[in-house]
Amino acid sequence: MIGGLLLLAGILLALGSAAIPAAGWLTIAGASVAIVLLTPLRRHRVSSALALLLAGMLWAWIATLHWLALRVPVSAARSSSDTRLLIEGRILSVPARDGTELQFDVEAAIIEGAHVPGAARVRRARLTWRDAAVVPRAGERWRFVVRLGSLSETRNFAGADPARFAFRDRVHLTGRVLPSNLNTRLALAQTSVDTMRARIAARIRDQVADPDAAALLTALAVGLTDRLSADQWRVFNATGTTHLVAISGLHVTLFALVALGVARFAWRWLQWPLPWVGRMDREPFALLLGLAAAGAYSLLSGFSVPTQRTWLMLAIVALSRLTARHVGGGRIWTLALIAVLALDPFAPLSAGFWLSFVAVGVILASGASAAVGPFARLAAAVRLQVAIMLALAPLTFAVFDGLSIAGLWVNLIAIPLVSFVLVPLVLAGAIAALVAPALSHLF
Repeated sequence: MIGGLLLLAGILLALGSAAIPAAGWLTIAGASVAIVLLTPLRRHRVSSALALLLAGMLWAWIATLHWLALRVPVSAARSSSDTRLLIEGRILSVPARDGTELQFDVEAAIIEGAHVPGAARVRRARLTWRDAAVVPRAGERWRFVVRLGSLSETRNFAGADPARFAFRDRVHLTGRVLPSNLNTRLALAQTSVDTMRARIAARIRDQVADPDAAALLTALAVGLTDRLSADQWRVFNATGTTHLVAISGLHVTLFALVALGVARFAWRWLQWPLPWVGRMDREPFALLLGLAAAGAYSLLSGFSVPTQRTWLMLAIVALSRLTARHVGGGRIWTLALIAVLALDPFAPLSAGFWLSFVAVGVILASGASAAVGPFARLAAAVRLQVAIMLALAPLTFAVFDGLSIAGLWVNLIAIPLVSFVLVPLVLAGAIAALVAPALSHLF
């Protein structure tokens, strides 16, 4: 567990010192000297700890320098006319609607506009489009006329922080789409995970008349929360059930267990049409199928940090069982932490990273025993909920500006209701929307 925490500490040190001139390079030099001095102690844990700390710092700095090399601030424009750009690229995200405005990310190259080095290099642009005549879809290729926005270097510590969000999501420029005949769709979208997410969301909106209910079902099905109203968010915050709105790690785990059970049952019947299935034992076949199903569900939900963490932990458990090795809960947690940080060193800038890893860490540290009897199980659930609430209290205050005491009791009902009743029905409807749209209304 110490290894993962040291890697995390190195990344946090690098991200925290990014705004201090030359601080990063001074720290690298100091750490390098320390490692050289400790070379005779290679077998000592101190040298290993410093190596992990340094690895985290270097990984975060490399990612930061790459982002800085592609960033396009307003200062790059030589005059007010240069703030207008002509860009071409592919829509990366499902457009989120806020009133009459759409917001979406584009993987684009600058065709004309600001004089920046490497203008033709592919960048991630976050665009806002008011009163769009045609709603762009994820995966489509478009040409836009954009007024360059400001990736402000000023920080907002009292609320939403657009500068931090842009840095966390590796957004290199922001802008507003201007009315122009040059705003044109160049190519239709090919089938992808995002196009499937958008199709399921559209199907839910068509089938469910109540917009609040449709927004909640969309969040549970594919993790898109832009349609949730401010009143809904207030209710979720007041009741401490915000973690249940989007797809959580618990939902991915339950889906994996269901897929595991179905695979065990279907193993015998699949041997006739698929002879290769018979060459595998039932348990490895079920583990691999359950893991693949959980991975597909994680991708469908947007592959956020909580779902990444869950799928990686499930993969480690499956691998340990396939190789007949015992891996403790602490090591599984650490390996998942290292893998998430290796995939994205900016993950610690997301609230979901801390909420997810801390909550699971508390569950593992509590060593939840197998209580016997309904009252004993209820008491164990209450104790675990109290422990999680206390551990997450500082993070909850920082993210949501408050702490819900009612959430202690509400979650005892909400977690099983949402996880065992609502989510299975929503997932069945989502799968039906993809393979049999005429049946999706039943769910």
